Amino acid sequence: VLSIQMPVLKERIGDIRELALMFIQQISKSLGVPPLTLSEGVLMNMSRYDWPGNVRELRNLIERSLIIGEWPSEFASGEDSEEVEATDSLAAVEQRHILSVLDACDGNRAEAARRLGVSRKTIDRKCAMWNG
Repeated sequence: VLSIQMPVLKERIGDIRELALMFIQQISKSLGVPPLTLSEGVLMNMSRYDWPGNVRELRNLIERSLIIGEWPSEFASGEDSEEVEATDSLAAVEQRHILSVLDACDGNRAEAARRLGVSRKTIDRKCAMWNG
């Protein structure tokens, strides 16, 4: 038996988008229901939540929401225009993830690098590349 320590979901908010997309795809297919739109507003509300049940709670939220056909009021947003596609390139997913973690760290690149498990130079290089 092997014990693996992982940070709680609240400390990995950049993972919420990818996990939510995966759960929406898997669960909507298994239940035979249409997938829900995962807007930036819904993702922002998800990133602000504490997730005491961790990834299991996120999965359960998505399953309940798919069965009901809408996001609960605390996660819903009035916007549906920015749907997140599961076909994004790896570079686009990486950029969103890094920027999300940077946002969670209030722009502190050293802390974002620590949470992501990369060097501060990597964060600086990526940001410089995205800013032209």
